Amino acid sequence: MVNIETVPIARVLRRAERAYDEVNKLWLARSRECGIFATDGSFLAAGSMKLGWFRVCLTPQTDLSLMADEQGDIEFLARASDGREVCGVTTEGSEFWIVVISMTRR
Repeated sequence: MVNIETVPIARVLRRAERAYDEVNKLWLARSRECGIFATDGSFLAAGSMKLGWFRVCLTPQTDLSLMADEQGDIEFLARASDGREVCGVTTEGSEFWIVVISMTRR
């Protein structure tokens, strides 16, 4: 998900105790701060390059650890409905990165 210029706003060591809980908490907080969620809790989630974006809704059961693949990596992008902000989680080496991108500053 990232390129060489990407700077994470938060990092979590993959081997840290409760790393997935911390990633989930940080992603949720940063997503709220940058306005990813609409008033009804909906946001856009990336499906794939072929499938594009899907409108989904934040629920009390939302848990990014469920997005982890067989190696425990997480690659997830959430986008505000207006397209202005993106907040994602990516696995980079021994860390999970929380990344926020403002599309209005590009």
